[in-house]
Amino acid sequence: QQRLVPLIKDRFVAAKAELLGSSESTGGFSVRWRTAKGDELQIIANFGGDDVPIPKSVVGNLVWASSSPDEFVVRPDQIYVRRTYYTVRR
Repeated sequence: QQRLVPLIKDRFVAAKAELLGSSESTGGFSVRWRTAKGDELQIIANFGGDDVPIPKSVVGNLVWASSSPDEFVVRPDQIYVRRTYYTVRR
């Protein structure tokens, strides 16, 4: 709640979704939302029966995972939630 509710209050201004795996019936997906301030939230999930390749991930904090993340694949029934914080470069 402390890490996600502020994102909702900042307004999501863009979203991108992609299916993971070699066919549309694999059951894996990645969704990324960007706020007006530039923060991002990503949910990666696999509801299929086979491993799917892990997509490009948001560089940031792992907020929640249903199990320990793998470096290369998303296993069946795994869900990851990541959040990145926009940093101002001067």
